[in-house]
Amino acid sequence: MDYLASSYCRLNKDLLSCLGEWPYQTSTQRRLVRSIIYFLSASIIIPKIIKLIKVWGNLDLIIECVPMLLLDAVNFVKVANGFMNFHKMRQLFDRIQDDWKLEFTKKEFEILENYAEDGRKLTKFYATYMYSTMLIYFCMPILPKILDVLAPLNASRPELYLFEAEYFIDQHKYYFPILIHAYITCAVAVSILVAFDTEYVVQVLHGCGIFAHMVIRDDEANLKNDKQIKATTYKMVVDCAILHRRALDFADLLESSRVTYFFFVLFVNIAAISITGVQTVLKLDQPTEAVRFGVYTLAQVTHIFYSSYPAQMLYDNSWQMSDAIFAGNWYRAGRNSKNLLHMMIIRSRKPCKLTAGKIYLMSLENFSAV
Repeated sequence: MDYLASSYCRLNKDLLSCLGEWPYQTSTQRRLVRSIIYFLSASIIIPKIIKLIKVWGNLDLIIECVPMLLLDAVNFVKVANGFMNFHKMRQLFDRIQDDWKLEFTKKEFEILENYAEDGRKLTKFYATYMYSTMLIYFCMPILPKILDVLAPLNASRPELYLFEAEYFIDQHKYYFPILIHAYITCAVAVSILVAFDTEYVVQVLHGCGIFAHMVIRDDEANLKNDKQIKATTYKMVVDCAILHRRALDFADLLESSRVTYFFFVLFVNIAAISITGVQTVLKLDQPTEAVRFGVYTLAQVTHIFYSSYPAQMLYDNSWQMSDAIFAGNWYRAGRNSKNLLHMMIIRSRKPCKLTAGKIYLMSLENFSAV
């Protein structure tokens, strides 16, 4: 089956293609789309930095400026990691494609499909959640304008902006052009988050599927009687060992492609959560602003969870391989099979980990501590 052309991968392909990050785009398409994305990102980051410099010394205004700059910092890390590890990202998709072309039994292939379907569902959920959060955030600046029409006061309500930025123009006169520019660039920023995060999830879940598939294959090998084990099981154990090695290599490639990236993203996210959490509390007397920053804080927490949950699944699935071998009739296998199983057990007792800078383990336990 062609995984890259299947419905399991379609949404990821579309999201990455819109950013020029799909590994199978032509180089011309990739350069053109990337140039547009980089230009739009720079067109808003520069005004934000200028605004921060102008208000430096005013703590309240600094706290207003920093959170959105931290989002830009996260996106910069994601884009830079995608650029520097572009060939590794392609290798990961190449390996997924190759794995889907291997010979599997119907039951084994269903396991692979189930994990691919989970990846598709998580992609849809995350994209829906993040874009919905973005729309709620978008509504806040325009709400006073709508209320001025529906429930006018003696004076117009104060104008709200999506974030603090300095354009060196009359912001009141050019309010709507500035707001439209903010909407476009914010949509680009959210798309970067969604595209890279969902790419990571489908890749990790594929690794989980391979480990789960090996557990089933090991169980099937242990259903044989003594004569059948000695006659036929050795080949099955060899195939399982080869597939186990492929899964371990895939997990190592996942780790190497994101170990530095996770370190910076986690650090920036924790800083952003702290600042926006304070903002939410400080603005409780302004419901509109409190909701805006509260939604933003929740999105940041979701972002960390979305990185931690698949990593926890990979950790658990890689560990289960040794448990499956222990639970089987390994002692009835031939000597060669026992030697292979022994090596697989030893390696499986060291679960595959995704880390942030080799320091922080991406897991649900550590997420709850954060």
